[in-house]
Amino acid sequence: MNSDTKSLGDIIFSNAKFKVKIPKYQRPYAWGTEQIQEFWDDIVQDNPTYFLGPVIVNIEHRNGEDGFIEVVDGQQRLITSTILASVIRDTYTLFGKPDLALTIQGKFISLKDLDN
Repeated sequence: MNSDTKSLGDIIFSNAKFKVKIPKYQRPYAWGTEQIQEFWDDIVQDNPTYFLGPVIVNIEHRNGEDGFIEVVDGQQRLITSTILASVIRDTYTLFGKPDLALTIQGKFISLKDLDN
């Protein structure tokens, strides 16, 4: 087991061919207003970095196939981060900035449709 400090992008997109998988044993998304507000308050502070908290993933390599990243701990925070990135993407689209919207989509939400 390795323990490293990494950015959110490094955790999820360390290998473009890996898909992120939430195991069935994980509870459904359950954050309410209080947790989301605390998350928002933390990230809007005047701090160049934000400590997301521990995120534990299991990286599965498969011979000859694309692997996947299984989220063991940190699912609520990762999903909330993805929701926030989606809102930012949609806001850029709304204000006529499709290039910035595509950048957010590609870097933080989904690199591409890996099935095609």
